[in-house]
Amino acid sequence: MKPSNPTKHHYVPRVYLKRFADENSEFFQFSKQYKTISQKHISKVGYKHDYFKIQREETKLINSIQDEYYIEKNGFTQQENNFNKLASLVSQKLQISFEMRKIEVEILLQTIITIKRRNPSTRQQLTDNLKKEAASGTFERIFEPFRELAQKVDNADPMIYLNKEKNEFINDPSKSDDLYLSSFIDQSKVVREITKTFFQSAIQIYHAPEDSQFVTSDNPGFFVSGNEIINFGGLGGSYLFAFPISPETCLIIDSDESGYPSIHHTTIIPKVCTKKQVDYINYATTLIANGNVFVKDRQYAEQVKSQSRTNQ
Repeated sequence: MKPSNPTKHHYVPRVYLKRFADENSEFFQFSKQYKTISQKHISKVGYKHDYFKIQREETKLINSIQDEYYIEKNGFTQQENNFNKLASLVSQKLQISFEMRKIEVEILLQTIITIKRRNPSTRQQLTDNLKKEAASGTFERIFEPFRELAQKVDNADPMIYLNKEKNEFINDPSKSDDLYLSSFIDQSKVVREITKTFFQSAIQIYHAPEDSQFVTSDNPGFFVSGNEIINFGGLGGSYLFAFPISPETCLIIDSDESGYPSIHHTTIIPKVCTKKQVDYINYATTLIANGNVFVKDRQYAEQVKSQSRTNQ
């Protein structure tokens, strides 16, 4: 019998969520909407049915694939297989800075960026931007210098085809959704460029003090641009990026802190942060969460709940 296709697609990888769970792969979930705390298994959160399913035949044809479940089956396997090992390496609690192989840090950063891009909030942000670009006439402006030549070659006005494509982007969600999904078939240029940008800054690992812990969510990681906490972006100016790695550690990339470039190695800077810094990161994590915050300990989940009420 042919095995059934996987339909439960985790946009937050279980290998990541497990770092915040107990030995039974369970943690406590705080619901922002209902202000309730419940115990959850990692397999029961951070997913949507058929979320990474390719919808259009033309997308499969362009990318030379036949399986509409190709991304769910193949798109993230290598990253997820390496994540736990690399996250543990970068999280070493040492008194001084240490070096890791640059390729290892690069893979870890690309995985973290991909986790951000996999999220429904980022998906909505990217597809909305694409639709706005199409509606504003971007397609026409890009193609206009080639219009006359294309008309001579094809003996037809290329704007007829262009307008058809434009209308599909604006009115057919599957068009922009599949363009978004296509970036997971081959490594996205966007992911490579963001990784390159991150390497220009110091890579810090915050270690929580003993009386504190980092939390995560169904939309892990956030950017700070100016005084604004945002889901994804802000790389054009001064920014800070934070991504909780475990209850004990959080990756911090601050553009105001210069990196230590090397051909083969990258310097990792461990820091024991203050409770105030942990509280701010957890506040921002809760703010950016789509709906649910995940916490290892029940007692700390109650603190997140109380803090959420205070910040309303």
